[in-house]
Amino acid sequence: AEDIKDPQRVIPLSMIIGLGCVAVVYFLFCMVLLATIPFSDMLAPGAFDMASRAMGVIFGESILFGLLNPAMLMSGIIVFLILGTLNTTILAGSRVFLAMARDGIFFSQAKRLSPRFGTPVWSLLAQGLWSCALVIIFLDFNTILSLTTLIMVFLSMMTISSVFVLRFRHGSDHEIARMDKKSPLIRALGYPYFPGFYVLTTAAILIGTILYKSNGVQQALLGTAVSILGFVIFYIWRALRLRKAGDAARASLDSTNSPDS
Repeated sequence: AEDIKDPQRVIPLSMIIGLGCVAVVYFLFCMVLLATIPFSDMLAPGAFDMASRAMGVIFGESILFGLLNPAMLMSGIIVFLILGTLNTTILAGSRVFLAMARDGIFFSQAKRLSPRFGTPVWSLLAQGLWSCALVIIFLDFNTILSLTTLIMVFLSMMTISSVFVLRFRHGSDHEIARMDKKSPLIRALGYPYFPGFYVLTTAAILIGTILYKSNGVQQALLGTAVSILGFVIFYIWRALRLRKAGDAARASLDSTNSPDS
């Protein structure tokens, strides 16, 4: 939100329009697959890339005068789309480190912004180092992708679940906590039906991935271990922060009560 002008208006609109466009495109994409490829072939063992096969049915086995085949063209499109979303992913990830630093559970340097561009330079550096560490530890992009996707789906489910927790804790008093005078802090469209449907759907995806994917149990255990490690580091960091704050408060009190003061 800090990188967007008028975030109260732009962020909801971008989420509604963006998700709506993705839903329409995905629906049309599935229709193309069903119209060009027999459903039995989709379920056959060892089925290859359905998107490339659909493009081959539509455009033929060669594209651009035989210079490209459907698989090459599809791979190029995927690479182009990934590069187009990297800036958003990197920007959002670095802001997580920035928020953690502001809450006192990460290095204080991470909350510093570039005086020229207003970007979290140290957060971006920390994110890059952590990404390199993951590559060095696992040495397998597919493992990293599966692990991070599983954790992100779980964390998104927990994030939406927090709406129910906050409503339960504060009740009607949640209207008191406001970001401004016009809108309450805790809002959710279609509450409790939409958030509840999202939580149930996400839980079904997690359970299905764990039970029916070939290495789903191993990935779930690894993701759980990484999450627990994050919790341990969080509590240690918070304890050190509270201890430091307590020492500073006692030192201030001692200086106030000293004879010299």
